[in-house]
Amino acid sequence: MKWVKDKKITGGCLAGQREVVFILEATSNEQVGDILSDLPVWGLIKWDVLPIQSFKSADDRDRKFIDKLRAAP
Repeated sequence: MKWVKDKKITGGCLAGQREVVFILEATSNEQVGDILSDLPVWGLIKWDVLPIQSFKSADDRDRKFIDKLRAAP
């Protein structure tokens, strides 16, 4: 709850399940690993870590791709 209060993570529990989903901002994959391994339950839980790309970044990438397609002969 301290991380939520400090706005380091956002998320919650899946309704009716014993699963938690949260988003955490980190500078690298290594930092994510360090943060998670500091948790007391680290070795007791199966973790699925998925990197998220911002909407703007994905939009920029897609626009560049479309521009390349339009420029192709």
